[in-house]
Amino acid sequence: MRLPRSSSLEAIPSVSGQTVFNTDVLPRVETKHAIPCLRCGECCRRYQVRLDLAEGQRIAGELGLTGEDFRNRYADRRWPGESSLLVRQEQGCCPFLKRSGEDGDELCGIHSFKPLCCREWTPGLDRRECQAGLARRWGITVDSSGELKGPDERIRDLRLFMDSLASDRRI
Repeated sequence: MRLPRSSSLEAIPSVSGQTVFNTDVLPRVETKHAIPCLRCGECCRRYQVRLDLAEGQRIAGELGLTGEDFRNRYADRRWPGESSLLVRQEQGCCPFLKRSGEDGDELCGIHSFKPLCCREWTPGLDRRECQAGLARRWGITVDSSGELKGPDERIRDLRLFMDSLASDRRI
């Protein structure tokens, strides 16, 4: 089975709450071990999403906001770009990341109209973000060959969880 090609996440790394402005797009990297989104929110914590103005306007419209209101509410004012905007972080993550229920799922609050770079993001066992989410939420690590390491019960629970995600598209 051929795994889907991962696209770049056009976002700016955020380190310890401090934005590192970098106009480079993260490199397009194939993920060797694609998985469903684990709903851990790690990618939403580690990156600030850059939107071109048209996409910002589209999302603003979906939220019932004017472009100016969207920029005032969600744009990082430190971003020097004139043809794009950077979505600010709130409490260390994307302002659209929402915690769901007692199970700890973290879901996109604008999933049905989220930014293109977020839609194109492909989670994978070889991605640092997904590995961090696995460790934090499941107590599982991934070795260099892509094998899950941890208690058998936790790995079994994770696999059942990933199977359940195939029919649930809330993310």
